[in-house]
Amino acid sequence: MFISSEEAIILSIPLNLKLTIEEQVIDAQGKFDYDKENECCLCKCELYDDLKSLNMEIAIKNQQNLISSVQKGSSEILVVRLGQCQGMHFYHKECIEMQLKQSPEDNPFIKCAVCNKIYGKQVGDMPSGTMSWHSKSFRSCPLGGFTEEQSPHVIIIQYNIPSGRNKDGTQFHGTSRVAYLPGNIEGIKILTLLAEAFRRKLTFKVGTSITTGASNCVVWQGIHHKTSPTGGTSSFGYPDPTYFERVTDELKGRNVTLDQLTKPEDIKSGYIQV
Repeated sequence: MFISSEEAIILSIPLNLKLTIEEQVIDAQGKFDYDKENECCLCKCELYDDLKSLNMEIAIKNQQNLISSVQKGSSEILVVRLGQCQGMHFYHKECIEMQLKQSPEDNPFIKCAVCNKIYGKQVGDMPSGTMSWHSKSFRSCPLGGFTEEQSPHVIIIQYNIPSGRNKDGTQFHGTSRVAYLPGNIEGIKILTLLAEAFRRKLTFKVGTSITTGASNCVVWQGIHHKTSPTGGTSSFGYPDPTYFERVTDELKGRNVTLDQLTKPEDIKSGYIQV
């Protein structure tokens, strides 16, 4: 697939990931409505209660050992708010720090317990598989809602997740899926983000199929794809005027953005294996 110089600039954005508690929170002292938001979103204990007086048995039971120790200095910020959530989501600083410590060392991240906003680079538990893509001319594969001038080519993505076994030895059934994007600037942006999501193992998961009801199947993990070039939204195809905005928001919610790419140059290869 031909990539123009303008598209190459989009794909060459370097990864610059920094994740510390101080960069991701906002001091909530003096800005807090105690009557409306009086619980930590993780441990469910009062935000302004002295942490040393918490009933640790209840706290540990509520949060599955996320609070394993308590230590509060006189100048330490007790209550913080995650700065990029679309809402006022408050936490004990110690609770957030403990969640961060329990995330993988090579991919540390924080996940808001309320809105699921990801801070950092989350890596999922998708089974191993491949993602590949190629292009066809618009005339050989028309895309609903587009003209040949708007999308001279159509990007075709192919996913293949073979059957296998979970960590507990349970067998799961694999899947093969096809998705379509327009071969223009917007389509290549989305392809770049979808490739990053696949690299982070966020595209599929083992679960229960909504369509068939079968369990232990590889299913989508909440990032919507267009699996038909035509037919509209009822057929998971085009046209769909708000699709790019929606899928970008879904990816952004997982912190998959153009400035957080792991290997932007891989988009030119047309193939990823994880």
